[in-house]
Amino acid sequence: MIIFNGQIDGFKKPKRQMKTPYQLEILEKTYGSEMYPSEVTRAQLSESLGLTDRQLQMWFCHRRLKEKKEEIVKKVVGEQMEVLKSSKRELIVAERDGSRSMSRHESWSGSGSESDSSRDNEPVVRSRANELTQEPLPP
Repeated sequence: MIIFNGQIDGFKKPKRQMKTPYQLEILEKTYGSEMYPSEVTRAQLSESLGLTDRQLQMWFCHRRLKEKKEEIVKKVVGEQMEVLKSSKRELIVAERDGSRSMSRHESWSGSGSESDSSRDNEPVVRSRANELTQEPLPP
């Protein structure tokens, strides 16, 4: 057997057959009731839709994979939404408790006009970069 540019001994492999909207509708309805159709069901579908048993097996396999992938994406997005909601609740509570948020351009040391006692009540922001480049901050 000689294979050259997708040809086997001079015969071209048939191009992939796209399913018609009617075929897809019937396949989706069947999938809704049976994710793993029996041999009898596949034989009936093959006859009515003009598809081979192998085409049906592959369609159902790919459809199950698609559903599994969608479930994973939905789960990850749901987890991310929960993290965002939790962060939002924490910000709301912090604002309600009188904490002030710091803009990108502000520093915790302020402009120098604030008294030392008001700065003592503000939270100290520590970062790994601070630890590596500066003296340790007092507790």
